[in-house]
Parts: sequence; structure tokens; C-alpha cells
Amino acid sequence: MFAIELLPPNRRGGDGERLGQITVGRFREIFGCYPARGQSIRSMAASWRSELRRLIRGACLGVALVKGASAWIVYRAGKRCYIQERYFLPGVSREIGLRQTHDDDGNRISEWSTTVSDVEGFLTRT
Repeated sequence: MFAIELLPPNRRGGDGERLGQITVGRFREIFGCYPARGQSIRSMAASWRSELRRLIRGACLGVALVKGASAWIVYRAGKRCYIQERYFLPGVSREIGLRQTHDDDGNRISEWSTTVSDVEGFLTRT
């Protein structure tokens, strides 16, 4: 199971921000959405779907689903996708880079996995 979506406009965060939700298997997290300057909340959600389509078509090894100063980074490895949350600023963080599974100190980086077909299924449902 995979999904990333905006929650209804009447569900707001503590600062009045719109909320989104990502689901990867049994993992589910609600997060604040902070569109880039000049970007609407709808175009933010549309960019998530656009980036996922690029990934599914094999145009890249990883995409950033930006939600403000951080993003869900989705890496494709064969028939699997791995999702990590990272600090990411559009225009500043130009490259996603290769998927890392451990930090510089040797600690495992938190990530969640799903299948390419689950991501495709999400795109056909939305």
C-alpha cells in the first residue's frame, strides 16, 4: 500500500497549515504542507503525482516529494521503492543523490519500502 495526499481543508495543523498524509504499508504519518513561494497547495500535490510518474516510467532513480523544508525521497530499486524523509529545499537541494542506508556514523537510516506496483496503483486511483 502506498499513498500520499492532502487531507481535507478543514483539517489543519497547529499553525493553520494544510496537512498531508503518507502511507507506506502499515506506516502512516500526517505532516504539515508548506508550499514554496508562489506555489499553491494544489500544485504541490500535483507535483507529488508528477514526480512519482517520472519514477515509475524509469526516468530517474529517485524523486523528492517536497513538503516544505523537508521531503519524502522515493528511491526506485528494481521492483521496489524505498522512502526516506530528509531535509530538502527546492532550488537549493538540486540533487537527490544515491540512496544511503547508513549515516556517516554507521547508524541505519529510517526508511519504509513498498513496491513499484503499489505506487502505480496509487497513481491510477488519483
